[in-house]
Amino acid sequence: MEIDKIISEVESLIEVGEKEFLQIEKTTKYYDDSEYYIVYHKAIKLLINEYSKKTESSINQFFEKRIPKLFDNRECEGCLVQFENLRSEDLVLRLQASKYFRGKALQETNGYRSILFTRPDTFDKLIKALKEEANEKVLINLIICIGSAHNRYFNHFRVFENLSPFFFHNKSEVKYYTIIWTRFIEDAGKAEILNIMNKQKQSKKVTAILKKYLNEGSN
Repeated sequence: MEIDKIISEVESLIEVGEKEFLQIEKTTKYYDDSEYYIVYHKAIKLLINEYSKKTESSINQFFEKRIPKLFDNRECEGCLVQFENLRSEDLVLRLQASKYFRGKALQETNGYRSILFTRPDTFDKLIKALKEEANEKVLINLIICIGSAHNRYFNHFRVFENLSPFFFHNKSEVKYYTIIWTRFIEDAGKAEILNIMNKQKQSKKVTAILKKYLNEGSN
């Protein structure tokens, strides 16, 4: 779909959502995240379904101008502080923050929880933290978080390219979780990467999961 048509449809969905919320608000007490979800969730779903290299810049600009910024709400209370902590020099804070986002991504899906993981800027922040991190435990938490959020909420096309360097990390546990959490991501280069890994010396745990997934792919 051409970007102009996407934006036009999204604006229409927001307009419908605004009218729907005004009607509901007359009879029911709602929280801020309820208003956000009712007004914007259908528009956001269309935006992320159309998110690609071709549309990325325009959709990011639309989010910046038209979609409210991420805020603390019932399903991601404290998320703004946790994003700051992901970039902290204090390892304890980074570990706590990475556990927080990992936990949110692994929780049972629901509409309000999707507020956090259906935004390009959320993935931008998580991926930036991933690239800058050196600690093994924090890395694993971020890999699990990003992989789960991709699989459950937002099929972001940049996830695989940013997780793929960790197939060749010097820590076996990082490799293992990278394989696990990219399992359902479709990418033309993934099979070649797994085959290269399979020819290299790996831990027993990594070798076993490689064999499992390569066998599944050949069936």
